[in-house]
Amino acid sequence: MNRSLVRAASSAGLAAALAAQFVTAGCAGLSVAAPASALSAELFPLGPSTASYAMRQGELRPMRIEPTPAGAAMFLGGGRVDRRVDVERTATGLAFRGGPESSTEILRFGARSGESWQSGASLVRFEGWERIEVPAGVFDAARITTSIPGQEPPHDETWWFAPGAGLVRLRSSYGGLFVEELSLATK
Repeated sequence: MNRSLVRAASSAGLAAALAAQFVTAGCAGLSVAAPASALSAELFPLGPSTASYAMRQGELRPMRIEPTPAGAAMFLGGGRVDRRVDVERTATGLAFRGGPESSTEILRFGARSGESWQSGASLVRFEGWERIEVPAGVFDAARITTSIPGQEPPHDETWWFAPGAGLVRLRSSYGGLFVEELSLATK
């Protein structure tokens, strides 16, 4: 095959790829394609790590992840006592447990955008991928919502996970009366 023909085809492919990146970059806030279309284990690495998270009020809090035989333990510092959330591997994904009666499978591996599942009392939904900006940078993240139908006042959570980075934002709303939010500040 002619080398100049190969170079021309490569240049055309590169130009198309750059044009696609330019168009995608101009669409921040819209649903964007992510590195993987289905939920996977790379959305929450279970290895040891430490990061800082910004609270809604601007306060920075440390979060560390320590591996456990069942998965990992997340510790959010900054309060009188570190808040612990256990992350457990299940047959189908990762369940997050904040107490003895509160396990919810937030990440269901293989779930596709728009899929919902019941986990304990919670209804969980993979809303899709979106580009979000947090103090640590811009991420293409999986957006997952949880709610407990019929609970008064309603308690809804929205979790954003980015491949390789893990949890990049978490928002908890208690009937709109009280909202907590934390966003990845440094990794």
